[in-house]
Amino acid sequence: MSATFEAGRFARLRIVAGGVASVPIRLAASEAVALGQPAVAVTFAAAAAAATDGANPLAQSAYKLNLLQGLAGGLLEAVSRTE
Repeated sequence: MSATFEAGRFARLRIVAGGVASVPIRLAASEAVALGQPAVAVTFAAAAAAATDGANPLAQSAYKLNLLQGLAGGLLEAVSRTE
């Protein structure tokens, strides 16, 4: 994850996740939700929910959707503390 902030808002954001697909995936939907928004819990939750937009997991890997959402939300919160 890479993020920059301006006035407490996400000004630039890149989120990539590995281990959830055959290749690392960029969480563009999460980035779009958070970009320009304040670094607050509501933004983290909305971006986390968007992390699995368009996902089509195999039955044996469906559990990764919850993990991915938790990871995205947690990372956004953690990186916002460094702002």
